[in-house]
Amino acid sequence: MPGLLGVLRLNEHTPVEEARHFRFVDSLRGIAVLGVWLVHTGQRVAGLPAAVDAATNFGSYGVHLFFVASAFTLFSSLKQRSPSERRPTLNYFLRRLFRIAPPFWLAVLFYVWWYGTGPQYWAPHGIGWADVLATACFAHGWSPTMINSVVPGGWSIAVEMNFYLLVPVLFRRLNNLRRCVWFFMACVAGQAVVNALMRPVFLRVLSADEQYLSDLMHNLWLPTQLPVFAAGFVLYYALAPRLAREPASRADWPSPGEWLALAAVVIALPALGPHSIFWGSVFAILAAGLALFPTSILVNSCTRYLGSISYSGYLVHFVVLDIAERVIRHFTPLARHPFPYLVVLYAAVVLGTVLLATATNRLVEVPARRAGRSLIGELERRYREPLLASQ
Repeated sequence: MPGLLGVLRLNEHTPVEEARHFRFVDSLRGIAVLGVWLVHTGQRVAGLPAAVDAATNFGSYGVHLFFVASAFTLFSSLKQRSPSERRPTLNYFLRRLFRIAPPFWLAVLFYVWWYGTGPQYWAPHGIGWADVLATACFAHGWSPTMINSVVPGGWSIAVEMNFYLLVPVLFRRLNNLRRCVWFFMACVAGQAVVNALMRPVFLRVLSADEQYLSDLMHNLWLPTQLPVFAAGFVLYYALAPRLAREPASRADWPSPGEWLALAAVVIALPALGPHSIFWGSVFAILAAGLALFPTSILVNSCTRYLGSISYSGYLVHFVVLDIAERVIRHFTPLARHPFPYLVVLYAAVVLGTVLLATATNRLVEVPARRAGRSLIGELERRYREPLLASQ
């Protein structure tokens, strides 16, 4: 224990070089989390006009904007850090663990207490210890009755963490834009095949009152989201020459025929899978434009700040929404007027979530990331010392 505590002392170890930070990526995350807050707020308001209801539902694609930004950032980080680190793959997994796990584990404990373990929409037969344990281990993304039952919105955390396991291998194999384009098209075809094959399997293992979870599972789990992450890889290599200020190799660039094939696949996406894949691809294109032409309407201090607290904001906004809904319904008649109720409820959710997420970010996320950097710095130092002594 003293050795471990020594490793985690934040100011005593070799500092770890930070990867380049992109302002437009923070803004993308901020815009994405605003969309997520909007869709969950809209789901609490009955009787909205059709156009308003459609607009709030569109916010659900904010998660897929997160996925595009995540894939871009991970490839960028590995590209920058790998040449200077002795154990880049180990360091990568440690960064991901310290970045995601501590806030999520606290969320698991909190939401089990907040919502209880009784029957609910995502778990018609209730939540057991196996569900909680699987969620804490990020394995809940492979079960229709677990994927979103313990932590609301937890399906995306499962997808993200399982995707992290693939990234080091993908980073080594997908080393240029052409390969990323082909990987994207392969993922589009692959998710269609996997979902078709797994549909009867899920229907067999689910009881009669759980059958609806099969379709939900196919919309959420990792195989369906892989094309969205792949779009983020395409975004990275499309921007890499400009961001690195280096000329692109023509051999690494898709041919006109490959570009046409990619365009055809994107256009056909609504017929090939969930609409989230199409919008993830569109977001990658829009993100490229924002990276090259960062308009202040979208890339500004507000969206960047929201992006910096977006993970905490994603985890805590459900409880803020619950409280805001109860307070507004109890003290005002707004619930009888859908659109004004939506506006006031959303404003309360945004304000309350920003305040609470700022606190949890500073109290949980920032210390956890510092501890991870400290551990990585110490491991790097211990690895280098024998090498220096032998020279």
